[in-house]
Amino acid sequence: MRLQKTALYSEQKKEKPKKSRAGVWLIVCVLLIGLAKLSFGDMKQKVIQSSGQEFLVDTDVQYFLNIPINHEIIIGIIDTGVDYNHPLIQESMWENGDEVEGNGLDDDNNGYVDDIRGWNFANNTNDPIDIDGHGTHVAGIAAGKQSVENNFIGVNPSAKIMNLRIFDEDGNFTGANVADAIRYAVDNGAKIINCSFGASPGFIDEDIVKLALQYAIDNGVIVVAATANTSNNYVRYPEYYPGVITVSNLDILNGHLGHEDYYIYHSGYGSHVDFCAYGGNIYSLDLDNSFRRLTGTSMSSPLIAGAISRLLAYNNTLSKEQLYNLLADYSIQLSGSEGGKTVNGRIDFEALSKVNATTKETSVEVTIGSEKYVLVFDGSKDISTGQDYRLSLKYLNKEGQQYSIHQEIDL
Repeated sequence: MRLQKTALYSEQKKEKPKKSRAGVWLIVCVLLIGLAKLSFGDMKQKVIQSSGQEFLVDTDVQYFLNIPINHEIIIGIIDTGVDYNHPLIQESMWENGDEVEGNGLDDDNNGYVDDIRGWNFANNTNDPIDIDGHGTHVAGIAAGKQSVENNFIGVNPSAKIMNLRIFDEDGNFTGANVADAIRYAVDNGAKIINCSFGASPGFIDEDIVKLALQYAIDNGVIVVAATANTSNNYVRYPEYYPGVITVSNLDILNGHLGHEDYYIYHSGYGSHVDFCAYGGNIYSLDLDNSFRRLTGTSMSSPLIAGAISRLLAYNNTLSKEQLYNLLADYSIQLSGSEGGKTVNGRIDFEALSKVNATTKETSVEVTIGSEKYVLVFDGSKDISTGQDYRLSLKYLNKEGQQYSIHQEIDL
């Protein structure tokens, strides 16, 4: 059985631009008022939204841009496909280097012929191009390149996006599509899989989806899934499967970032939800080299997936448990505006970005005589900034004499 397009967890739909007979006058008006730009690709006019703020600047996720990049991380985006020709995602697309393009052979013996750009599981072809825009928007949030002109950047522009399309032209997908895409991602090097979709039991064969999810978990791949935009806690997959990091939606009232200004926006909830993240009016990529804003849990999930990839890009030895604990330790418990529903925390990205080595280590430099030493607290004790600590050291000199040093430290 197939699931209809409502399984995509975004709420705003793209409006097609209306044709104008007074094309010259339209261009003159646009240039004069400076509200938009025109693109004439493929003989179509399309307004590119350029007045929106960079979404990272709207949130404290911007602090993650300060985390150094040491490793390239692959994120599998299971969705409607990704427009791999968009200039702000083109260089972020994963390519299968073990496959020879166009020779009609399965060079790497992975069961897929000429899968250079990933796979279209809906149509069983090697072209996972996006014809809807949802997957492109999701991919842009996680790993879009920076555009100063359009005030845009993704959470981890250094990540590679593995393009895994499961939706057909009518917006349908099957459990087999999902399971095959998950296994493909795991077998071809993805460290994180984002699922901004879902289905209730009975709409798809959830058993094969569960087996594939367990396969990913057993192989150390992190699966991040969105809740539905339904303000309920009904069972759906992948979000309900144990071991999946489930993300609900969060919006910002009046553009403020104070903790009292957050509320849950028509989002799924329940004890299975791990974290909540911004998903309201998020500015990201669209088809035809353009941009748009969308609202929904679909936008929240790739933000968390991108953040996890950013942490792994700094330290790729972090386990799923360590990553989860980092997010949990630096999250703030929130209650929703509807009936006091509680979801697990909003990530404090600013605080998390300041954790040394992203492993809860805190280091202190100490000078003894003319020598400098760096002491590293390994996280077995909570060491927090803004607190006073008394540091006591004992050491021996060359003659074997013991000395003690006591120092008050303000971190």
